[in-house]
Amino acid sequence: MLTLSSREWAVCTTHRHERDHVWRRIAVVISLVMGMLVVGCSATLKPKITVIVEPTRLEVSGTGFSNTSSSCASLAVIGMPSGPSVFHMGDPTCVNGANGAFFKFIWDLKYIAGCTANTPQSVAILALDNPTLDPAAATVSIPWGSRCAFAGSCGMIGQQPCPTGCLQGAVSATSDLCSCGAEGQPLCPTGNACQAGLNPQLEGAGNLVCEASCGYPPGYYCTAAMVAAGVCSGSPPQIGTLLMPCVTEQDGQSVYTCYGNSQVGGLPGCSNLTCQPGNKCQQSVTTGPLCTTAVAKKCQ
Repeated sequence: MLTLSSREWAVCTTHRHERDHVWRRIAVVISLVMGMLVVGCSATLKPKITVIVEPTRLEVSGTGFSNTSSSCASLAVIGMPSGPSVFHMGDPTCVNGANGAFFKFIWDLKYIAGCTANTPQSVAILALDNPTLDPAAATVSIPWGSRCAFAGSCGMIGQQPCPTGCLQGAVSATSDLCSCGAEGQPLCPTGNACQAGLNPQLEGAGNLVCEASCGYPPGYYCTAAMVAAGVCSGSPPQIGTLLMPCVTEQDGQSVYTCYGNSQVGGLPGCSNLTCQPGNKCQQSVTTGPLCTTAVAKKCQ
């Protein structure tokens, strides 16, 4: 048996609303859980779980948990060799009159696209009591593969990349998480498409990314994201040179957009338009059939 350290005891007494952080902290004792060495945090509860592995799902039952009105426990699967090593499975509800027990909690084994799960892999199912966070664990063998992760565990904005990469956005250079809206990154699927000061720009056929190096006139004061992109100079940071409009496509035409009270100027085409100061409107838009003759539109 292993006596819990003061740090591990703190994990046990963490508030239930911090449970996501608990799962990350529990990861440091995964090897202990896999060896079934973790003991309960309290002297009264003795929670236990059993896990039945079926071809496409896990069936988890538990006894000895706190008989709460909400959920008996929070379940996680831990110890995966690829993708996130900890993934929250759900919160089974106590059965009325069963004295802190839940039965046949079903969790489907769903994997990301590109995963070939054809190799047995030992993992642990960990249950944390609600509200005491007393742990119970069981080891099982599930199908796995080198490029596998559980669906929903990775690849989305704010999550770590899947073994196959980000499903949304791109890997951030600062956080190593899937991100969007920064310089050179894909547009965010919800909310603001780009970080403040960055705008959609066509990069390759049908590929929109966020960029700071287009769409602004000389003298435009830069946002933090623009400064980070390296397009500004001086103090306070400003755009110091003429920039091309940002280019997108709509209905088979190129759409050239200037921001920051600037006006699309110059001859129509892909390389000879610039954003010039002096526009009373916030934006100026010019369209043309894919970089040929452009027709000026009313600024908007």
